[in-house]
Order: sequence, then structure tokens, then C-alpha cells
Amino acid sequence: MNKFLKLLIIFVITPFILATIGFSVLPSSIVAYIKNGENVYIQSYMIYTFAILDLIITFFSVTYLFKIKKRFPDENYPIAVTVVAFISLLLSIILNYCTYRLLISMLRNANIKVPFIVVRFVFTFVAILIALYGYYLRKATKLSSFAIKNKYSLTSDLVFEYVNKFSAVVFIFGAIFVLIMSWTMKTQRQLYMISTFVLIICLISTEYISRTIASKYKKIYKEKNKK
Repeated sequence: MNKFLKLLIIFVITPFILATIGFSVLPSSIVAYIKNGENVYIQSYMIYTFAILDLIITFFSVTYLFKIKKRFPDENYPIAVTVVAFISLLLSIILNYCTYRLLISMLRNANIKVPFIVVRFVFTFVAILIALYGYYLRKATKLSSFAIKNKYSLTSDLVFEYVNKFSAVVFIFGAIFVLIMSWTMKTQRQLYMISTFVLIICLISTEYISRTIASKYKKIYKEKNKK
């Protein structure tokens, strides 16, 4: 569940960052379209529409997941939890993309073009944050709030240490990949989608790493007991 909670928190913050950047450069009123020969305007604050909707959905989802987490500390959650977490994550990704598309559309209608070099620097900053999280995992303990904690990594202290160190490598390589893409991609949409995809792959990989290391630890432990 931890990986879903981390993703939800990240994705609920992202549209507010995008909306705030857009709101700071957009005029108060923007021409949305022309109807019967007259301009139809929308207000710049409407850029927060999808971000607020994402916040509301995420709030109820996280509240539900935390309640379940308290009831099932061993992480043997019912299937409904996985369904809720997955749907919430999917909705958050969609709303993130809607915020991005709305921002681009409003900037175009307002005849404001954000230099692609600025976008490249923003995603460079995102890559740095991912790398810092990887570094954080290298030093993480069981008391760390955002460490990789699941039923596999909590098998033993040794497994927990290896899971977080290997996951750290994955996130650091993911950050390097995003950094490279930030300066090689030709469109903003490609950059946004690839960065989201890389982040999801990194978090899914932590589950595979946890399961693999825990299973190997059990085999070694059983062999030692036999001897």
C-alpha cells in the first residue's frame, strides 16, 4: 500500500504546481472560443479545476487506505484495497493530464508561449527530486516515513536494508533517464508522459525487488536451519 500512497501524494501535488505556474503568467480572462461571432471568456483561476477535483478524490482515497492500514498492520489487505488504490491512482494520473492539457490550451488562447527551455529545467528539477529520493532510500530505516515498507521488505532487518538499497539504485537510474529525456525529447507532452511512466515503473519495481530478495532470504535461512 505504501507505494500507492506515495504515488497519490506525488500526483496530488503535481497539478497544483502546474496550475500555480500557469496562473502566475495567465491574464485574468482568456478567450475560450467564439460563439455567434462573440468571444466567450473563461477565468484564469479555472486552471485549478482538475487539481481541486484530484485533491478531493485523493483525500477520500488516502483516508480510506489509512483506516485499512491500521486494521491490517501485516499488510494482508483485502482485494478491495488494491482496487481502490489502483482506481484512485488511475484517476489522479488522468486528472494530472487534464490539468496539463488545460494549461497548454489556456496558454495558447492567451497567446503566451512558455519557452521549451523552461520546461526542460522544470523536468530537470523533477529528475533531481527522484535522485534525492533514491539517496534517501540508501539511508532509510524502518522508522523512515517514505522507506520501502511491505510484507516482503519487513521480513527481516537484512531484507529491509537490501530492498531499500536496491530500490535506491532503481530510482537513481530512473532520475538519470528522466534527466536525459528532459534534454532530448522534442515535445512537452512526450516529456510529461515519459516522466510519469518512469516514476510508475520505479515504484512497481520496488515490489518485484522486495519479493525477490525476501524469497532468496527465506531459501538461505531454510538451508542454514537444515544444516
